[in-house]
Amino acid sequence: MVRSLEFVDADAHVIEGPTLGAECRRRWTDAFTPGPGGSLLTERRRYPEPEGPGAGCPPEHGTSTAAGIDFRTPEGVLADADRDGIDELVFLPSYGI
Repeated sequence: MVRSLEFVDADAHVIEGPTLGAECRRRWTDAFTPGPGGSLLTERRRYPEPEGPGAGCPPEHGTSTAAGIDFRTPEGVLADADRDGIDELVFLPSYGI
């Protein structure tokens, strides 16, 4: 019996556009506020926090610059997964998580 390998991405993300931040600010004015440099604060903290204790991914390493990828739409992430040979993935929002 020959078994084929299946490739699973258990942490696939789409990066939401600025409309999510605007909608959060509109709906939950006490929880979401504008931050420095155009950032969005969640409960007075940047999220994800790019530096210091508990930091997530620094912004300069958070997205790929490879030609032809599209991490800003679900369709783009799925097309990238197909091109990379990923059979299944767990698809998560980024900021919206």
